[in-house]
Amino acid sequence: MNPNEAAEQVDVLIAGAGPTGLSTALALAPLGLRVVLADPQDAARLADPPPDGRELALTHRTEALLRQWRLWDRLPAQARAPLQAASVSTGGAQAALRLDASHARVGLPPLPALPRPGWLPQALPWLPDLAVRALGRAGQAPIDADTHLGTLVSQNALRRVLWEGCAALPGIQVLAGHRLESMQRDDDGVTVRLVGPQGQALVLRASLLVAADGRLSAVRRMAGLVAELHDFGRSAIVCRMRHEQPHRQVAHEAFHHGHTLAVLPLADAPDLGGGGQAGALPPHCSSFVVTAPSELAQRWMALPAADYAATIEPWLDGQLGRIQPGPGEESRRHLYPLVATWAPRLVSQRVVLVGDAAVGMHPVTAHGFNLGLYSAETLARQIARRARGGQVDPADARALEAYDREHRHTARWIFRGTNAIVRLFTDDRPAARLARQATLHLAERLPPVKALVVRQLVDA
Repeated sequence: MNPNEAAEQVDVLIAGAGPTGLSTALALAPLGLRVVLADPQDAARLADPPPDGRELALTHRTEALLRQWRLWDRLPAQARAPLQAASVSTGGAQAALRLDASHARVGLPPLPALPRPGWLPQALPWLPDLAVRALGRAGQAPIDADTHLGTLVSQNALRRVLWEGCAALPGIQVLAGHRLESMQRDDDGVTVRLVGPQGQALVLRASLLVAADGRLSAVRRMAGLVAELHDFGRSAIVCRMRHEQPHRQVAHEAFHHGHTLAVLPLADAPDLGGGGQAGALPPHCSSFVVTAPSELAQRWMALPAADYAATIEPWLDGQLGRIQPGPGEESRRHLYPLVATWAPRLVSQRVVLVGDAAVGMHPVTAHGFNLGLYSAETLARQIARRARGGQVDPADARALEAYDREHRHTARWIFRGTNAIVRLFTDDRPAARLARQATLHLAERLPPVKALVVRQLVDA
C-alpha cells in the first residue's frame, strides 16, 4: 500500500453488500456512524439482483426487525409466502414428524437456553434429556403462538428491499464494483485499499472493518482469522416447479436413500391466461430443493426440465399431483455445492466477522439468513451498549469481545446440531436409518419436544 495515497476517513467499512452486509449497515445506522459498503458486483446487479432460486425461511424475529426498518411491506406479495406447517419423513413413508404453530402452546420444562434462529437441528440434540424430563411436565407455562411458523421469502427480493433501505439513509454509502485488495491495521484504525471498476484505487481509513464477504471470506484470510471448512461432497439443486394439488402452505422434507428432497410452499403463480400450454399450467408453485452427491447432482442438472420434474414426482407419493416445470426462466435450476464454515474466533484487531464469514451452515433448515441477521443485530447492540456520552466507538474492544462470545455461543449449537442432523439423515447404513426413524417418531409422540422445536422456529 502506497503511504502517499490519501485515505478518506469512515467509521465502519463493510466488505460485502449481500443480505448480511446490507443488514449490518442498517443495524449500525441508528448509532450515527458513517458506514461504507464495498462489493465487487456492479450497482445494477446489487440494486436489482436476478433470481437465484434460493428461498429463505424467515423467523418472526427476523420479520419484526425488517418491520422495524420499514422494509417488510416493501416485499412483493408474490415473493413471500407464510409457512403454516412443516413435515419431516424418511424415505417414502408418511410424515413421521409434523409441526405447526399450535404446538408451541404446550408447556415446557425448564431447559438450558437454546439459540433462537433455526428449528430441527437445534432441538434434536436435547431429545434424550427432554424426553426424560418432559413426561411429567407437559402443560406447564403455555405460550401464545402466532398462526404461522414463519415466512418464505425469495432471496433476490429480500436483497432488493435491503438495498433500498440502505440507499434511503444518508449515513450509508455503497461502493459498487469495488474489490478489497489489501489492508493494514494499527492501534488507531484499518487502512484499506480498494480497486474500482476501471482499475482505479481508492484508499479508506476505517475504525472497524466488517467481513461480510461470505464463506470463503478474503477479509477473514487477510486478518489471519482461521476457519474450519467442511465440504459435504454434496450439492443442492434448487428450482421452482408447478404442481396440480395445493400445498396448503406446508413444507415437506424427505430424506431418501442417497438424496434429500425439500419442498417449500410459495405463493401461487399469477394466472397466465391464454389457453395455450402456458395457460394450462397449474397455478400452485413450490421451491424444490434436491440435495445429492455432487456427481449425481451434476447428472440431474443436465436433464431436460420435464425429465427432471418426472424424476422428482414419485418421491412425493402423489401428495402434490403432477409436477411440471414453469414457463421460461421460472423453473431454471441452480446448483450450489454444500460447504460449511466455522470460525473459532470472530474478532481480530479492528476486524470482525459476520454472517457466513463467521458461520456458514448446511442449508437443511433454510435459516442461514436468520443467523446472519442475528450476528448483525448482536454486533450493533454490543457497540451501542458501550457508547459513552453520546460517543460511539465501533471498534471498542469490550464490545467486540462481547459480540464474539455471544454470537459464538449462539451459533455453536446451531452449527453442531445442523451437522449432526446432516450426518444422521444422510447416512444410508441400516443402523442410521433406524436411528433417524426412531428420532422422528419420538419427537412426534412427545408434545413438549414439538413445542420446543416450534418455539425455536417462531422465536416465541
